[in-house]
Amino acid sequence: MPRCKTCREKFVAEDFNQKNCKENQECIDAEIALKQEAQQKRIDKAKDKAATQPQGIIEVKRDLSPEEVREFKKAWEKANKGRGKLILINKKTPKTVSIKKSRPKPMSKKQVKIESDYHKMLKVYDANTEPKCTGCNRYQGGDIALSHSHVISRADCKRYGRPDLISDPRNIRLHCLDLGEHVGCHRRHEQRDNTLLDWEDKLAFVYEICVEIENDELVNKLLLK
Repeated sequence: MPRCKTCREKFVAEDFNQKNCKENQECIDAEIALKQEAQQKRIDKAKDKAATQPQGIIEVKRDLSPEEVREFKKAWEKANKGRGKLILINKKTPKTVSIKKSRPKPMSKKQVKIESDYHKMLKVYDANTEPKCTGCNRYQGGDIALSHSHVISRADCKRYGRPDLISDPRNIRLHCLDLGEHVGCHRRHEQRDNTLLDWEDKLAFVYEICVEIENDELVNKLLLK
């Protein structure tokens, strides 16, 4: 039998963590203070982990009062600065806290090759292409910045079984970006704007690919407003 830390008398403990008996008020108050101190240490430890590793998921396994939940969330949001997620499983207290940092899904060898081929192609493309927006014929410089646009999106290239088109220079156009109130051709291209100067050229390329894959869905998708 354990001895009470306050009165030093032996007693029957109700649980493993009980350190004081309940024979008198002094011992009861001491036990309450001890539990509150232990709980505050757990909360402080969780706050420290949230501050040092803010990006992730916190799993908690003991009940928190509403006030403690608010305090815990406030500490997380301050450390996280508006990024990531806070998950308190069933609003439980951090007796044991594990922070699992979210990790990006590793790329497959096939995807690594696609990305490598794409960036190699861009270097050659930029070296041999006039720095001019194909949607409005404005040259890069000053406040005009250009970006690469895929005529057939990367997702569609994969969806229709032609990932090779991602790194095909025929599938690339240079478009100007947004500036202030000016809507750039890059955005207009994504919105299927058929008033762009390169619209017919893009359409001809899509028709060519549709013949190769024997599927006219891409044309319908490109024409969709």
